[in-house]
Amino acid sequence: MGAGDLNVKKSWHPRLQKNQEKVWMQEQEAEAERKKLEELRKEREQERQMQELQRIHEAAGGKRRSERVEWMYATPASSSGPSEAELEDYLLGKKRVDKLLQGNEAQQLTRDAVPTAQEDPDEARASRDMAIKIREDPLFAIKKQEQAMQMRQNAQEMTQARNAMLDQVQAQEKKTLEQEEAERNKTRESAQWKQNGAPGRAAFLLDQQRDLWGKQSGGMDLHERLRRSQHALETISDDTVG
Repeated sequence: MGAGDLNVKKSWHPRLQKNQEKVWMQEQEAEAERKKLEELRKEREQERQMQELQRIHEAAGGKRRSERVEWMYATPASSSGPSEAELEDYLLGKKRVDKLLQGNEAQQLTRDAVPTAQEDPDEARASRDMAIKIREDPLFAIKKQEQAMQMRQNAQEMTQARNAMLDQVQAQEKKTLEQEEAERNKTRESAQWKQNGAPGRAAFLLDQQRDLWGKQSGGMDLHERLRRSQHALETISDDTVG
């Protein structure tokens, strides 16, 4: 009997449970890292799209976004809250907490009443002036008129193209119906020709030949052509005798 695979007992063998756990953990870490990178890529793409929209908005005369960073270096406002000694007295019960709570509520109401960030009046005035200039610019008005005329012209061209297409479709349908009607008449005449026997066939052929001769002779039927031919022969005979 064989002793089995001795390599299974080695610490590096891939079939060992601890080695499989290590591989699984590394795969999970790699998957998590991949997801983080994908999220970062999506965030960067969203930021890029927002910047592009902001540039388009600014190019159209919109409000420019302030990119100042002074707030990063601004010193924090001095706190008017209680000192450490007062807080210790509150903890030891030497002072009542009601006054502290009332003071905090008053400070909160004051902060809510005063806006934290106010719009720069110069920037607002500049944006308003720019909007007025763009609105009153004659070139801007001419451009708007050209765009309106182009839109109307495009609408007229689309209407004409649609009408032409409808006329073409109707003409094609009419032609198809005429061809179908001609085929039905031919089939009906052929059936009548077979049904009437020899006399009917002869009459059918005579009618067809009469129609053909009539078309070739400018609309005259067979009898008219025979009458004119006979009249011409009689005229020639009279001239010869005379």
